[in-house]
Amino acid sequence: MQTIDRAMNVVKMLVSKSSENGLSITELSQECDLPIGSINRVLKAMSKHDLIKQDEQSKRYGLGDIWMEYGLKMYDTLDYISIIRPELERLMHKVEESVFLYRPMGLESLIIERIDSERNPIRVYDQLGSRIPFHGCAANKVMLAYMPEKQAKKVIDTLVPEKEKIGF
Repeated sequence: MQTIDRAMNVVKMLVSKSSENGLSITELSQECDLPIGSINRVLKAMSKHDLIKQDEQSKRYGLGDIWMEYGLKMYDTLDYISIIRPELERLMHKVEESVFLYRPMGLESLIIERIDSERNPIRVYDQLGSRIPFHGCAANKVMLAYMPEKQAKKVIDTLVPEKEKIGF
């Protein structure tokens, strides 16, 4: 599964390090810690499946449009978005703050919905699709508090050094 690992490493680099201009093959080689020949083979295979695209002029790489297609299809299958969105909007109007919907994923949560309040000029620019460690924000700490104890202990044991734990 080395090929899949390498391809996913390229995807992660393009998502996390890419500017609007993309990354060069040399930058990808360095960031992924792979020889140019190896990264070139991975890029060719990924390009064949529209997972990445190369700008004709700059020769820099970016994510292919297929990711947007897949993401939108996944988003559309989340029925609870249509069910909970009115509640999120009601909450946003009541508190006059932006509201977020997080989904637990292992040791992190994924932001799957955000509604910004027009009445509050202060904005938190956490993007949809961002992963936030469970010890990284208040919403995650609330989810952690209401998790089954065994699951919460596993998360805490993994994320919090032993000397910092109080009451566990």
